[in-house]
Amino acid sequence: MNSFDDTLENVEMSINGRRKKKNKANHGREVEKRARNSCGGKIPSIACVHHAADGFCCSEFLTLADLMLNQEKFYLNVSKVDQDAFLLRLIRVQDPKLKRVRVHLGERKKQRNTMSTFHLLTHQEQGQIRVCKVTFCSVLGIS
Repeated sequence: MNSFDDTLENVEMSINGRRKKKNKANHGREVEKRARNSCGGKIPSIACVHHAADGFCCSEFLTLADLMLNQEKFYLNVSKVDQDAFLLRLIRVQDPKLKRVRVHLGERKKQRNTMSTFHLLTHQEQGQIRVCKVTFCSVLGIS
């Protein structure tokens, strides 16, 4: 029987001894996905020139803090599904109040079946302010 007690060998640790586990968060696709679902440091702004007297866009009453609140809450959701759910909470879809057929130059235009109204969150008591689609998209950085 052989005895190995007499032989002592120094064991050197190898730096590249084991294969490293890949970090999936740094893959190209994951980096692109994170960039696509983030604001990228964009400062939100109001893009329309409507006045509150028009009745449908009250963007004059929004402050920079309100704009930042909307953008932060939107991009706090990492996945696209969560971001879409946040958007749907701010969009109201309803039937048009007045149904009429418009005829221009003999062509019959299509009647609208639904009407969408867009809202943004505020720090005020109401909680939400109605804005136009242009402002809604520019504040949240979507198209």
